[in-house]
Amino acid sequence: MRNELQHPELSILLIDDDRGDAELLRRLLSDHSEARIEFVSFTTSSEALSELERRHVDIIFIDYLLGPETGLDALKKIRQLGITRPVIMLTGQGDEEIAVRAMKAGAADYLVKGRLSRDGLQHALMNVMEKAALHEKIEEQRMELERLASTDYLTGLWNRRHFMECLEESVSRATDEGTPLSLLLLDLDHFKRVNDTYGHAMGDEVLKASCELIQRMVPEDGIICRFGGEEICISLSGSGKGGARDFAEQVRWAVAHHTFGAPSGTKFRITCSIGIAYLDEKLQDVVSLVHEADERLYQAKAEGRNKVCG
Repeated sequence: MRNELQHPELSILLIDDDRGDAELLRRLLSDHSEARIEFVSFTTSSEALSELERRHVDIIFIDYLLGPETGLDALKKIRQLGITRPVIMLTGQGDEEIAVRAMKAGAADYLVKGRLSRDGLQHALMNVMEKAALHEKIEEQRMELERLASTDYLTGLWNRRHFMECLEESVSRATDEGTPLSLLLLDLDHFKRVNDTYGHAMGDEVLKASCELIQRMVPEDGIICRFGGEEICISLSGSGKGGARDFAEQVRWAVAHHTFGAPSGTKFRITCSIGIAYLDEKLQDVVSLVHEADERLYQAKAEGRNKVCG
């Protein structure tokens, strides 16, 4: 924990309507040689909340008694803003019931004003900073696991499961708002030839490069995923037949004119086929849209590939 306190600066915010107590805490904090303390204090939670909305602090101290409200009220407001920085609750009395309530409300620690000392404060700071670091690490790991569960390991695109969940939401929203939605199902033509001719490692590189190329073209409100194998699925919210077909033709052209290089130095190109389905009175759910896009993709393949149908 010593390394944490040796950080060039530790930012601390206090909410306490007793200016004498605020000055005492400031002096005790300034005694820390391990860190430069940036200390700001406010007498009301409303002033402190305004400050917290515009800047980052490392630790928040809150006095339990704040005139018309309690420190628990202030803590609740802080958490409602989405601020997760550790909070240390202060009180003038060593009331265990208050301590329990504070900890249940999300406080990282609880200190009695009359017992404050340099060593006690040092211990409290070390404790909450360690807890905060652990919480941050756990949260990062949780987010990484969520990302891994939602993305395709090879291309980095959304995987099919996550895409279908997003598509359900997009279809529901488009139906409620009466706005258009299009679904494109794309397949790289003769992809087996790439694997057979240049090897599966090169096939993976071609698939990744193709996905990166197409992903860069997808509009901000579009969603793209690796649907399976060398199939890519794209939903376009707000795009009807004209817009979706124009986009599909741009993608088809871009793929067909992209040059790949094998390790041997050989240059080659590939093409893709695209099927499009549109949300309308006949196609009103995800299953129907995917089935129709797949049918149109099959049609594009049957008509010679490197083609858009739908």
